[in-house]
Amino acid sequence: MVVAEGAMPKDGKMVYEESTEVGYENLKLGGIASALIKQLKAAGFEPDLRETVLGHLQRGGVPIAYDRVLASQLGVKAFEMVLKEDFGKMVAYRHPYFVSVPLKEAVAQPNLVTLDNALVKTAKGLGISLGIEMPAKKSK
Repeated sequence: MVVAEGAMPKDGKMVYEESTEVGYENLKLGGIASALIKQLKAAGFEPDLRETVLGHLQRGGVPIAYDRVLASQLGVKAFEMVLKEDFGKMVAYRHPYFVSVPLKEAVAQPNLVTLDNALVKTAKGLGISLGIEMPAKKSK
């Protein structure tokens, strides 16, 4: 489930905080996911519910044009799935198409990142700690 900052229930109020920072007296949008979780639990929804704030997740820098286009393509496909009531699935990119994939299929086989993965090696080469230890190089 995706909820945008600034979203509000029909005939409801927007969820926000008022900033008291001098020169930034704007509304700080956010908290709608937490409010929705409370409402769902109060309505008796039992499965585990969690929220993810994308700003905390991304932290990868400023998005480039490719990131924005990809996000838009994924969002359009997700919206098409909602219109078709194609639930219990996620959007996946399978070159050259965006497709609907059952969640059971998506999680059926873990796609583990191994120590010999090129991105892991690059991160370690740059001194980025991933919380894993690379095998020590053998000295000659």
